[in-house]
Amino acid sequence: MTGPAWRAWDSAGGGVTVTVRQDEEQHPPDTDTTWTRKWVVTRQLAGSTSPLDTTYAVALRKISGQWRVSDLRLLG
Repeated sequence: MTGPAWRAWDSAGGGVTVTVRQDEEQHPPDTDTTWTRKWVVTRQLAGSTSPLDTTYAVALRKISGQWRVSDLRLLG
């Protein structure tokens, strides 16, 4: 964060509002043991009018009857 942006955020209270939404892009088909989705995380910093979006791919695998994260990727 640049100095002016940091000062604006700090003087506005330093808050962050975060929302998460599933991306509508097609994903690999689910199976009985795998599940993959793209998620967009939006951060709105106090004092800023420009939200920051970050996209992740999250893959789950069913192991011994429990769903576990098998892959988490930050997409560029």
